[in-house]
Amino acid sequence: LLQIVYIVGSILIGIGAILFIASNWQQMAGWFKLALAAVLSFVALLLGDYFKQKRSRKLPVLGESLVLLGSLLWGVVIIFLFQHYQWSVSYNWLLVGIWIVSLLPIMIWMKSEPVFYLVIILSFIFGIFCQNLLAEHYWIYLLLSMQIA
Repeated sequence: LLQIVYIVGSILIGIGAILFIASNWQQMAGWFKLALAAVLSFVALLLGDYFKQKRSRKLPVLGESLVLLGSLLWGVVIIFLFQHYQWSVSYNWLLVGIWIVSLLPIMIWMKSEPVFYLVIILSFIFGIFCQNLLAEHYWIYLLLSMQIA
């Protein structure tokens, strides 16, 4: 039960942070918003790693939850960069792709199962975005089919 509470809490905090960044809050400077999201992400990842290590095995589930929270907050940093530089909505596939690629070292290094599931969910979303991209650029299908054959 405690594991479920930790993971649901991390997911809700991460979603709240994503919505907070995405809401175009104007009271803070852009560099401060980026720094805040990045520092919170790294703190969550470091604390998660600390709680997962063998010498502090008292709260490994809390460690997993903090690693998941850090991964979600890292997505907040990437979303903020896309929002700050006002990249087109048609680059959503790139946002998700960068998020996936940047989570792979975290997933492998920390051997985090929740981050693995996050990568699977993001990969599914990436596939949906790429279907629209590939439908517009049919020549990519031709290149892919020549590589497979």
